[in-house]
Order: sequence, then structure tokens, then C-alpha cells
Amino acid sequence: MCSSQNNTNGLKLQEDAVLAIDTISAQNEHPVDNIEIIKETIAPFVQHPTSIINDDVHRIGFYKDYIVYEKLIRKGEELDSIELYLNYKKTDNYIIRKSIYSDKTIHVSFSETTPLMIINYLDFRPEYYDSAIDDYFWIYNLDSLANGILHKDSIYCKYCSDGYVINDKLFFARSNERDDFYDGFALSDIYVAPLDHIEDSVAIARKFRIRAISSDGKYILAQNKNTIRNWSCAIINVEQKKYQVLLGRDYHARQVIYSDEERKFGFIFGEKIVYVDMPQTFPFDALEKRNIFWPRPKGDWYKKFEKQPLE
Repeated sequence: MCSSQNNTNGLKLQEDAVLAIDTISAQNEHPVDNIEIIKETIAPFVQHPTSIINDDVHRIGFYKDYIVYEKLIRKGEELDSIELYLNYKKTDNYIIRKSIYSDKTIHVSFSETTPLMIINYLDFRPEYYDSAIDDYFWIYNLDSLANGILHKDSIYCKYCSDGYVINDKLFFARSNERDDFYDGFALSDIYVAPLDHIEDSVAIARKFRIRAISSDGKYILAQNKNTIRNWSCAIINVEQKKYQVLLGRDYHARQVIYSDEERKFGFIFGEKIVYVDMPQTFPFDALEKRNIFWPRPKGDWYKKFEKQPLE
């Protein structure tokens, strides 16, 4: 894997992936009768051990023998900064980064197809934005831990977030600029690129936020601020670059995972997990220019989507 740090003018996108429709035709106005009633499967959920190890140490990511945790550094009673560590087989600790601003958001993911860990940092306060840290994906080769070394590489990507590596492809979100009015980088677009050539990125969806990705990279569980209800969840078909909306529960407010066993996305509701079937159709264009302020149906229209309360 090589580091892609020379593309300082942003991403070069394939032309067919970024063409926007200036006039939305009648059949492309998101008719609400194209929204499916998605079936669910409900199962017990055993909570993982709490992420709070103690008041000053919080686990923020884990995979097999690897645990990523942050340690809060205080000056007196005030929180000063964060240190980030990787723990291997519950014995060996590796420092990933020191002196991280305390309000920085840290995203961690692990590749199941290659032994990599991907970290990126976002700071929503402009005065603390650090381009030397925040403008990169940081890629760690976990195979190197067998020799007691944590090998690190980087990929330049300004205003990028939510990196996932699947089958030598990098999935990620990117904003064209800081959008602090919408929580820093919430109004991002979703791309996929060869891991070694981020400059060859292809757009998958506009104005979506990544929540989870299937392990084969074929589906993305995402949210869009402008869909039929604010921040409704949607399942995006990556190949088609189209999506279907999920209605019926407050899915957007729940932790989400992808289950290889079920081959479904699952939402955690306390001691239960709700798996949702993959949609039969993906009628809505994920690359639509406005990605769109949907008409809000009135009356009892939503009731047909409502699910039975969880006991």
C-alpha cells in the first residue's frame, strides 16, 4: 500500500459519477408509494462489556484480539487532552497518538479482508482543526504486531471521515468544505476508491452519512438529513447507486451493526437487536443533485410503516 499525499486539490472523480440532474423529472421526485414496508427479525442481544473501563479510560473500537481505547488527560479537574492506545491480546499496549484535543471525534474501523485498522480524526471546532492530523486517513498494519511493531501509513483526504477498507477498496465520506452549521461534516458525500489510489474515487451517494457497511461492500447503511423524516436511515445499493428508506422505528437513534451470520443490518434496542431485511427494490437515486427535500405526507400515512413496540 502506498501513501496518497500529493492530491492537494481534492479528489479527481470519474465524470459519470458526478453528473447532477438539474431538472428533476416527475418519475424522479421520490413518490412515497415506492417506499417498502421492510420486514424485521427480532433477537436477544447480549451487550458487550461497557465501553467505560474507568472514569478516564474509554474503549472506542474493538475487533478480535484488538481494542482501541482513549485515555483522558486532565490538568487538575479540567480535561486537557486525549491519548489514543491500541491493546493487543489484553497484554501489549501501543501508543497511537498523544495530545489529541479533547473534543475531537475519532472514528475507528477494522478490515476483515486485510489486517488493517483505519483511524481518522475530526474536530468540529475550527480553531482546533489540525490539518496535519485531520486531513488524513491513518492506516495501521496489524500483521506487524507479531514482531512488536505497529506500522503506520497515511492517505491524504481533506474533510474526509468514516473510512472503511473492504477488499482493497476504501469507502469513505467527504465534505466539500467545513459545514459547521450542520455539525461539522454532517452533509458529506460517500465515495469508494482503490486503497492505493484515492484520486480515482467514484461517488456513491450525495449528502449521506455512513453508519455501517456490509462486509462484502455491496450495501451501505446511511442517513440523509433531507429524506422523508430528518435523518431517516436508508440502505444504499453500492453497484446501483440507489437506495431504499427505512421507516417504522427510530432506527436513526440506535447503534447499528452488520451481521455476517444474518447477512443483515441490525439495530440495538437495549437487550434486543432488530435485524432488517434487505430491500427488494432501490428506487431512489443516491446521486441526485439536491438529494432531496421530500414532500411530507399528511394524516395517517406513516401508520402503515409502524412496527409493534418492543417489549
